[in-house]
Amino acid sequence: MSGLITEAQWEQYERDGYVKLGRIASDDELAALQRRIDDIMLGVAPVDYDRMLMQCS
Repeated sequence: MSGLITEAQWEQYERDGYVKLGRIASDDELAALQRRIDDIMLGVAPVDYDRMLMQCS
């Protein structure tokens, strides 16, 4: 994948409101993102939580 959205993809986006990009991350990359999100949501990630907005019910 070249990393650029084609004219046909833009047209589909304008028509349908979405465009399929195909596979853009490996299983390992997705697992790392999931761990990062879990750590953030559990409050154990090394981030400044005072600057993070989350909705709680």
